[in-house]
Amino acid sequence: MTRCFRDRVALVAALSGGALLAAACPAGADVTLPAVFGDGAVVQRDVPLPVWGKAAPGEVVTVSFGAKTVRITTGADGRWRAVLPAFAAGGPFELAVQGANRVTRKDILIGDVYLCSGQSNMELNLGRATNGAETISASNDPLLRFFRVARAQPAEVADDVRAVWHPSGPSTSGGFSAVGYFFGRALRKAEHVPIGLIGSYVGGTQAQAWTREEALTANPDLKRRYVDTDAAGQARHDQQMAAYTAALAQAKTDGKREPQKPYNFQRFSSLYNGMIAPLNDFPIRGVLWYQGESNAGDPTGYAELLPTLISDWRARRHAPELPFLVVQLPAFGTNAGGGLAWAELREHQAETARTLPAVGMAVTLDAGTQHNIHPTDKEPVGERLALLARKMIYGEALLVVNGPTYRTLQIGAGKAVITFDNVGDGLEARGGTASGIPVSADTLTGFTVAGADGKFVPATARVTGKDTVEVSASSVAAPKAVRYGFVNFPVVNLWNKNGLPAAPFRTDTQTAGEIK
Repeated sequence: MTRCFRDRVALVAALSGGALLAAACPAGADVTLPAVFGDGAVVQRDVPLPVWGKAAPGEVVTVSFGAKTVRITTGADGRWRAVLPAFAAGGPFELAVQGANRVTRKDILIGDVYLCSGQSNMELNLGRATNGAETISASNDPLLRFFRVARAQPAEVADDVRAVWHPSGPSTSGGFSAVGYFFGRALRKAEHVPIGLIGSYVGGTQAQAWTREEALTANPDLKRRYVDTDAAGQARHDQQMAAYTAALAQAKTDGKREPQKPYNFQRFSSLYNGMIAPLNDFPIRGVLWYQGESNAGDPTGYAELLPTLISDWRARRHAPELPFLVVQLPAFGTNAGGGLAWAELREHQAETARTLPAVGMAVTLDAGTQHNIHPTDKEPVGERLALLARKMIYGEALLVVNGPTYRTLQIGAGKAVITFDNVGDGLEARGGTASGIPVSADTLTGFTVAGADGKFVPATARVTGKDTVEVSASSVAAPKAVRYGFVNFPVVNLWNKNGLPAAPFRTDTQTAGEIK
């Protein structure tokens, strides 16, 4: 029996009148916990564990987990926050919070927690993935758990998210991120600890919606690109919604078909406010980020936006080197007209991974499709992210986790020689299919070369050593620059013998014109 309930009983025995009963138990007096501390949760091992919530102002709250107990008194706003010591992997345990009432959460595991975020290709669920049905039927693993955050995009930071924890199994895994599932499954096999995956993703969303407002406004260029222009976008959307509401009412009156509702406007920072900020105090081991398609119209802005997002998420968590594992966009779209938007955005993703600490990038050119922005082959994506985690986070130093990456260019005798890093056991041309297009193992594809005029033409390329490729074209007597896979939809087949594809690159820095 809670103290509040006992107070009610005493008052009923001694007095009558609803007002007095209400006064005995003020609204919000009961101890509450955020949703992420639900039954079946996974909490992060080896770091101090904060637990927080609400109760009555001045309430003494006791938090017990495992063999540890902490007492805290709430502030004037009724909020409380207790910090438990670090725990090793294990469980299950019960979390108990005692104040005016007692709250218990059962079946809590201690392991590693990852936040899976981004847009539709992170959102694409296991049920829609290649071989999804077979994978779902074999997905029973009570030590792999999911927490799918419901969509929310408030103008101000929210207190909590809406979600519940589920263990992996045929009745639950089909609705979770396929990339996240394959990542978690691979880590479970490699690391043998409980894995918790927090899914906070929304299809069709731009990175500025996932970035804190203060971080955007602190950068004059980002403020101009996303904050200042957002007000006009919001005004247009408000006008469209007003017209839609009037048209909808008229259609119902006239018995006509309902008009199409305007596309949901994404205010900058709104998804951060509703789906990221409420989780900032919950410790995690790392972040998986698969996003960029909706920012491909402005790759130059993304060059600043992505590192700003990463740095600010880390700052909010007081974790300056929180691992970020980024999925580089796969092949997609048309190369007609020389468009390079997706190629340039991939380049900025790679630059972010190269220049920021503790950022890894999974190359996925081979996992794309030309006419479907949502390729369904997500298993290699999740498994490549897991490879990155195993080396960056779990210290498997000798593991080959990247495909070949450009190192140097040497020019001579009408030929260009490219030297690569991350070759593992050596370079090879891989046959089969590249983004759904048949390719041969007899020749390399996807290389172009240009002279001083900057006009890139298809090149002949061949592996000449463990880490070198020779590139030439009969129409380019004096090569100046080489590109590999640097178009929106590249068909490429350079891999290392360890089974990882080469990253796209260009040795020039100009999109067109004379190369110096």
